[in-house]
Amino acid sequence: MKKIKILYLIDKLEVGGTQRHLSQLLAALDRQVFQPEVCCLQRLGPLADDISGRGVPVSCLGLKRIYGPRAYAALRRLARRIRREGIDVIHSYLFSANIFGAWAANLAGVRSIASKRDMGFETTRLHKRASRWVNRNAHIVTANSQAVARHILEEGGIAGDKIKVIHNGVPDERFRIPDTSETDTVLAKRGAWRAGRPTVGTLANLKPVKNHIGFLKAARRVLAEVSEAQFLIVGDGPLRADLEAAAASLGIGDRTTFFGEAADPRPLLAVMDVFVLCSLHEGFPNALLEAMAAGRAVLATRNGGCPEVVRHGRNGFLIDPDDVGSTAGQISRLLRSEDLRASFGKAAR
Repeated sequence: MKKIKILYLIDKLEVGGTQRHLSQLLAALDRQVFQPEVCCLQRLGPLADDISGRGVPVSCLGLKRIYGPRAYAALRRLARRIRREGIDVIHSYLFSANIFGAWAANLAGVRSIASKRDMGFETTRLHKRASRWVNRNAHIVTANSQAVARHILEEGGIAGDKIKVIHNGVPDERFRIPDTSETDTVLAKRGAWRAGRPTVGTLANLKPVKNHIGFLKAARRVLAEVSEAQFLIVGDGPLRADLEAAAASLGIGDRTTFFGEAADPRPLLAVMDVFVLCSLHEGFPNALLEAMAAGRAVLATRNGGCPEVVRHGRNGFLIDPDDVGSTAGQISRLLRSEDLRASFGKAAR
């Protein structure tokens, strides 16, 4: 039987939820049926070695933008490559790759799948028009939650039966709780960390939409109620220096550890007593699923796809990202009750 050749197109392979999702998808893909390869628009990134190590070819176009003479030339080369290699399907992830992928597929005469995984950050008229163009021209548009599917319909340019909802998932065996002694040793070198203290953590790239400033403001209130608490922020990004300064100005710098990027979040999730996601917008966050799979007690933002997996008061708490007082109160409640944390963690798995 001829294998189905799929070209996965993505902006870059940095450490992020979408990129980790793609890496896990490629690991689980049936190689007797599918023959995958990956192409990055901009640059490779740290997950490229992980993917290529599984025998999946990884290439890069090296584009800074998806318009202009250089981009158009790359588009034509990609279309020729698709025809030459007999690619059957282009499956794209993230805004720029969705546009480029649908365009290249049309030129090459093959089918395309565009994946949309958030509630839309396209604020300009041009970006909104581009998103509707993708909706019209991709053969299938996947959404990672019912909330994202509704958003795609609101964008326009698409019939409902063209949208396929495929929720994110995590392999259960990956999130069995590991021994944390080595993690404690690594964290102890970061200065603020102390093993044995009740720990509130979050896992997300340090970008405005993830609302780490809301997390830090809630952390200050928690510390006033639970004096032995400490806070762990896993992830990196353009706001790191600003957030470190904010933690210091809020008086919690000596209780807050900024770990940075982590390709494998399991050992860090294992030391968290409570996991918090304060994002302003979410599609269906992998970090939340990973925390729940690890048996953590979770608080998640009450928007996007989070309410599709967190049942308030049953396997976690839903919070309004701008309600710092309520968020802090729920965190403190969980820190004070080991039984409630255990109950939420068991139900979350």
